[in-house]
Amino acid sequence: MKVLFKIFLTLLLLIQAPNCPGQNTFRFERMGSEDGLSQNTAFSILFDSKGFMWIGTMNGLNRYDGFEFKIYRSSSENGNNFTNNRVVKLWEDRRGFIWIETYDGYYHFFNPESEVFTSLPYYEGTEVRNGAMQFFVQYSDDEIILGSGISGLYYLKYEPAKNTYRVNHFTEQSENHLSDPRIRFIQKDVNGNIWIGTRNGLNFVSGKDLRNDEFRFSQQFKNTAFTSFCETKTELWFGTENQGIIIFNKNSQTNRNLNKSNTLSLVSDNISNLYITKNRKILVSFEKNGIMVTDSTGLNWRQIRDII
Repeated sequence: MKVLFKIFLTLLLLIQAPNCPGQNTFRFERMGSEDGLSQNTAFSILFDSKGFMWIGTMNGLNRYDGFEFKIYRSSSENGNNFTNNRVVKLWEDRRGFIWIETYDGYYHFFNPESEVFTSLPYYEGTEVRNGAMQFFVQYSDDEIILGSGISGLYYLKYEPAKNTYRVNHFTEQSENHLSDPRIRFIQKDVNGNIWIGTRNGLNFVSGKDLRNDEFRFSQQFKNTAFTSFCETKTELWFGTENQGIIIFNKNSQTNRNLNKSNTLSLVSDNISNLYITKNRKILVSFEKNGIMVTDSTGLNWRQIRDII
């Protein structure tokens, strides 16, 4: 409580808005390297559930308790540290682990009890190009699914006895394997099933298997490059790189396809993204061909400029 109270007082000093009729006065207090911050260029800020403020900078990760900064930096001599001092994103999972993304494309989770960082993909002293890790799905309080555009899928299960995550790594070479390690999306549907689109096929993991602590892939549409996903009340829509949109009906368990050959108004079969609006319209973006809108039937299509 002392830490949380101190942070609260600090925030009050940073921004104050007196109750003056017709006038708002803001007061700002600056904290920089002269106050203990590791570097003055900050990319991200997080206030965690314990009351700490975390700041990711160009040169290290900072934890502020309301009194002073504690600095964490990359170290080649310390295998329990992270890989790059440029911290670009910060977030907290449901178990209170702090996650950071570094500029080199790695994800790292920080165990607040042991103060140990774990890097994913596992760090072996080699360079991984930016964007190696791209997808984070908090499946449940105890389960996290991560995806990479390079190195496949990671399934993390919290183990209370060890107060850390058990990590399972899946690629196209695993005994229980993905169709392709180049992941394009990971999505959880309303029934708790997981869908993983890759450069070469669609992978399915049932919610029932996950509830039984099993992670088994069912592979579909091999030799199809998938790009995107969205879900309606009755269907799952999958965008592809060159075969239009594959639509799966959850009730009948059947598939249909929307492409240029059977949908004349569709401008391209190269789908880059799918998105459902609040009024249940589906926005479809195309590689180098703009954006169109349709309804859940997929019969009526309009250019996006027609509804603005």
